[in-house]
Amino acid sequence: MKAHGVITGLALALTLGSAGVAAAQSAHQPDQARAAQDSGRKHGPGRGRENLLLRGITLTSAQQTQLKTLAEAQRREFGGKRQQGDRPVRGDTTGMGARRAEMEKHREQHIASVRAILDASQRAQLDKNIAEMKAHRRG
Repeated sequence: MKAHGVITGLALALTLGSAGVAAAQSAHQPDQARAAQDSGRKHGPGRGRENLLLRGITLTSAQQTQLKTLAEAQRREFGGKRQQGDRPVRGDTTGMGARRAEMEKHREQHIASVRAILDASQRAQLDKNIAEMKAHRRG
């Protein structure tokens, strides 16, 4: 139960953090540009984490396309696992350590994939954002 609470708290913190980032970003965009950017965008799990990872990084249209392709591939992968019944049973804590390790592995793979899309100066900002996220997680 304690691990579930920690995961829930982390998810809540990431959600609240992404809302603040989104609000700050939207305050700097004209209404028409923001509406065009938001049209067709899917909002869902992981969106907040992505906003935190890429905070302060201006992406080219090619990079945005690459990140969208990456997100779609990961959505298909995880969607397939869910359909296969690879979801933890509520209250089952026996495999929690293994699930946590698998989630961490996926997170590191995702960061490596994002890093490969960015240029050197963008990677420096990404590293800074990751360090801030890790410090926030421990705090």
